[in-house]
Amino acid sequence: MSRPRRILFLGGEPRVRELVGQLFGDEKKFVLKEEEDYRYALRTARAFRPNGIFYGQNGSDPHWQETLFRIQEDAALRRAPLFRLALSPDGRSIVYAGSLDGYEFFAESMKIDELIR
Repeated sequence: MSRPRRILFLGGEPRVRELVGQLFGDEKKFVLKEEEDYRYALRTARAFRPNGIFYGQNGSDPHWQETLFRIQEDAALRRAPLFRLALSPDGRSIVYAGSLDGYEFFAESMKIDELIR
């Protein structure tokens, strides 16, 4: 049996947190850890060693932007994909962008129903 994948959710955007919980709620396949405080995010990420990092974006908090930059630059964490998630104003779709090993990417919005399937 394979080991569950470790998913770290950063930030406190409640609607995005709920969506990430729906996506990765299967306890046999995923272990989900949350950190809402930017001051502890880097330390939490290093200790947890996530396979993927998701950030619930709610505006552009400069503290979170600096923390995400430090996570991307960290030698132990840079291989974990980092996704920035933001819900559309109507809450029916999600836009995401991210980075993997220093390469940035951006995706069009996706309906939440399609994402969960």
